[in-house]
Amino acid sequence: MDAMDPVIDYCNGLCGTAALSKGSLTYNPFVGVGFNLGGETSATDFTPIAVDASSMGGVCVSYASEAAIALEMDLGDAVNSAIAYANPYAALPKSTTGLTKFIPWSDFKQPTWYKGSTKINGEQASKMLSALRFRLQAVPGSYAFNIQAIGPYNGGTCGNATSNN
Repeated sequence: MDAMDPVIDYCNGLCGTAALSKGSLTYNPFVGVGFNLGGETSATDFTPIAVDASSMGGVCVSYASEAAIALEMDLGDAVNSAIAYANPYAALPKSTTGLTKFIPWSDFKQPTWYKGSTKINGEQASKMLSALRFRLQAVPGSYAFNIQAIGPYNGGTCGNATSNN
């Protein structure tokens, strides 16, 4: 039995409540969960393996969340560092009743705050994708979320999301 099986069974996916506290942070707190696309280097080295995911065309996502979520493209430590962690992302609006979104790679953009010289768009990033991360960042408080499905944009089977959190 996998440690996440009871959560997946209860939530029909992955759900929980993000309890965000600012403490001494100078920015709004966040929590994230990610999924490796190509697995890990080995059973003892958990470095994600980058893959060419361009043929997926993007992703579909079924979810519910009391706060907006950024779906970020993780490009591995070296590239993430080179772009000052300004990873391409797509914004997912909050929805307590559940939504399904189909997001092409072209909709993934670097944050507007990034002024660095190494620019990368979603189509380029999809050719070296290590993981996809859901990042919930908001003012302090508690926010329920439920990620029910994630799949390819081309031929994805994401369905109608419902809230179960």
